[in-house]
Amino acid sequence: MPELIPTPAICTRRLLDPATPLLVSAARYLLSKGEDLKDSMVLVPTAHSGRQLRQSLPEHAGRAILAPSVVTPDVLFRPLAQANAATKIEWWHAWAEVLMRHPLEHLDALFPQLDNVDRDFNWALKAVTRFTKLKTEITNVNHSLTQVAEASEEPDRWKQLAELDQQVIELLSNRNLSCPADAKRQAALHWQPPQGVSSIIILGVPDLPVLAQLALSQSSIPVEILIQADESLAETFSLWGVPTPEYWAQCPIHIPQPAAEHISVSATSLEAVDSLLSELTSHSSDSITLAVTDSALSPLLSDKIASAGWPSFDPDGTPLSHTGLWAFLNLYRRALANSNNFLPIPSLLKAPESSSILTSLKNHATISQSVDSLNKHFLPQNLSHAIRCANGELKEVLTELQAQLVNAQNAPASIALEALFDKIENAHSFPDEWVPTFLEAITAIKNLELHKQSLSTHHALDLVLNASEGVKIQNDRSGSAIDQLGWLEIPFSQEPNLRILGLHEGHVPERPHDDGFLPESLRQHIGLYSRKQLESRDAYLLSNMLSSRADSGSTKVFLCQTSPSGEERQASRLLMRCPSHELPARVQHCFNESLESKSLLPAYHPGSWKLSLPHPPAWPENKTLTISPSRLRDFLHCPFRFYLKQIEGFQRETFDAQELDAAQFGNLIHDVLERFGLDPSMRDLSEEIDVIHAFDTLLEDTFNKTYGSQTSLPLSIQKESAQQRLHAFAAQQAAMRREGWKIHHVELAVGTSDNEIPWQVANTPVRMRVDRIDVHEESGKWRVIDYKTSKKLKKPSEEHFENARTFDHPNHNYGELLPPASKRARSERRWRNLQLPLYAEFVKQHFALTELPELAYVAFPAAAASTGLQVWNQYDDTLHASAMEWTHNAILAIQNNQFPIRQLTSAQTSWDDFAALSPEGLEHAFDL
Repeated sequence: MPELIPTPAICTRRLLDPATPLLVSAARYLLSKGEDLKDSMVLVPTAHSGRQLRQSLPEHAGRAILAPSVVTPDVLFRPLAQANAATKIEWWHAWAEVLMRHPLEHLDALFPQLDNVDRDFNWALKAVTRFTKLKTEITNVNHSLTQVAEASEEPDRWKQLAELDQQVIELLSNRNLSCPADAKRQAALHWQPPQGVSSIIILGVPDLPVLAQLALSQSSIPVEILIQADESLAETFSLWGVPTPEYWAQCPIHIPQPAAEHISVSATSLEAVDSLLSELTSHSSDSITLAVTDSALSPLLSDKIASAGWPSFDPDGTPLSHTGLWAFLNLYRRALANSNNFLPIPSLLKAPESSSILTSLKNHATISQSVDSLNKHFLPQNLSHAIRCANGELKEVLTELQAQLVNAQNAPASIALEALFDKIENAHSFPDEWVPTFLEAITAIKNLELHKQSLSTHHALDLVLNASEGVKIQNDRSGSAIDQLGWLEIPFSQEPNLRILGLHEGHVPERPHDDGFLPESLRQHIGLYSRKQLESRDAYLLSNMLSSRADSGSTKVFLCQTSPSGEERQASRLLMRCPSHELPARVQHCFNESLESKSLLPAYHPGSWKLSLPHPPAWPENKTLTISPSRLRDFLHCPFRFYLKQIEGFQRETFDAQELDAAQFGNLIHDVLERFGLDPSMRDLSEEIDVIHAFDTLLEDTFNKTYGSQTSLPLSIQKESAQQRLHAFAAQQAAMRREGWKIHHVELAVGTSDNEIPWQVANTPVRMRVDRIDVHEESGKWRVIDYKTSKKLKKPSEEHFENARTFDHPNHNYGELLPPASKRARSERRWRNLQLPLYAEFVKQHFALTELPELAYVAFPAAAASTGLQVWNQYDDTLHASAMEWTHNAILAIQNNQFPIRQLTSAQTSWDDFAALSPEGLEHAFDL
């Protein structure tokens, strides 16, 4: 192993001049055959190289000609119709059946740890896609799994794989089907030339597949192999024209000196593309061959070329898996797997394709906003819960979707998928390239159903998507100025100036995927493409590319050190194939660590862009100014950020949340405490156990009404956390009642609505809700309480003050600064929150008190043991007067449209909603 496959009885090799482009030499040679050419079959590496050849022949002939049949090598081993080869889906399903029913002890070598694994269809599908790929690779080099077991250092795994494979073959045979991999080998063994073909020409195929060799070895008609190489190198190719590693894996590759003129190295992919564009604009499009060997650079290059007015054509096409339709079907598959699962629903409804399957979905933008709002406020745990919480059009859409999912799961998979694809095809452009694959997949699923194989709709869709993953949508070539060729297509170009983008290690030479089943040593042993063989092939191709343009034309390679996504890139090892005295300079040039990006800014840099406001920052004349504690807090934090949030509507949104955010968690506890304070039978409870029972009852009811009774693990944990904090407060609540403190008001609403208490400060309406007001039954003393849920314990004085900074004054201080907090402290203090002082002022005025009420937090930190009352004992008339001075002056600043930007400390920036706009400061983000 590997066994050499002999060439056919009549086989000749012809070497074509490497100093001339292959397409030119080949066209001249083929045309020299005259009328015999039309009876030839020409094998070329790729479909696009065949198009290039067919276009070149009449150009070189100067007239229309009867062209030969130009095909790729795979036509030599396509399964015969009579073989009745199973489709991918039928093959995969057969493997899945065998795997799921096979005795566990007979799978120990393949799956060492299966004891606690659920061997369901999903598990099987992941395994069989790998196993069928292995089977295909092995069969493609004319070997069996049993033969590989004999050559492998881990024979047990291969023997078990061979045993499973045999069972799959028998299962397929019972259904009058054959293994598709074996069918390809049988097709090669029984291949016959098409009628009318009198000769076969292998043109520029440096890696002729083994099965193609097997098919041609039995050919009764002449086979001619055309190799682009100097006569002196004739012995460095196999009988089939494949470059041999003994020479090509180590031979030097001549790049004219100085190499820096032919190899351009940039720090970033954007700079590399820009350098390439500069080269392109100095040539006419018909004199340039453009090749992209690093696929990660293709989208960037296409966009840049199109912007420069050079529309390009990528013959490789766009993978179906990169389209929105593919993403939609994956979301739909997730929804099908559990027709009551809500997690994929928001993204599913936002997809354009959703309007084609849901007749009730009329307004996409409205539904997208509604489902985000629903998710944010109710965190639906399932689709039924979401429907109960929804209303209007969204409720109708969700109800229709749930019914459709249930019907699809209950119907035969083939019928459900046909109905789904019919709806999509009628409303959206369905890729033509997908139609054959899809029809084949549906037929396969119907055949499985005929054989009584139960298949759920979501598993059937899994199979369809897996079978379609390799499908590519061909791009429109009309209007293109230049083609973006692949590596194997470069030899079939004749333009004098070759420009290669992305000659990076791992791409050229291509690196076989590291595989536990097929290590490099085993690949070489059985004749699979190994790293050495791929390096030999690509060294040969690069040598010819350079030599064919050495005298009349040019070749230039463009490299980058990072991909568009920031991944590291390195120059191909082929570029290091130079004499030893040139190597240091070559390495220093290609791996230049001192390169700095000039055109692509780091991800953290704001760039040169500026956001422009439609008018100078000002409170709108048509909008009544109202003040709340949270608005004052935002203003003191930064007036300009306050303006962006309150006037311009800058708001950070969170989508697809699966647990309560800080505000929702706080509201949950607030709601329980509000209902406790409003209920006469509960608020006067003075025993801890009774208060705990009341809290538990209210929490359960409040939680279930909003988030449902069947919750996810994160929500269940948060519910228990809320319960622990409420339990910790229950003892204090009972103690306060025994001490004589009685709840007087809860959630007292102050504002401008009919059901709110009107109140103004500095002739400005105030809107706020006071969490709780207590009155002591004996002393008549008043206490204002604010509930605080947080990770860490919050104390009133710490939350209302911060150290003053010299660069804040005078723009951001709205009154006299306060003395340091203690004798040891050095910094004066400023107000950063005026919530409790506002509450105190309102309560004193509204209830006509002669003295300020006591101020306090009831803190509910993550550490439940720290839960409890935090009284602000230091708050007095002096602090209150200062707070009200700051309140009046802050309101006056807002009324006078004073919204300067305040520089934040690094600690503040870490949680600032606007930090992402410009980490260097908002002054760099806005054109003010």
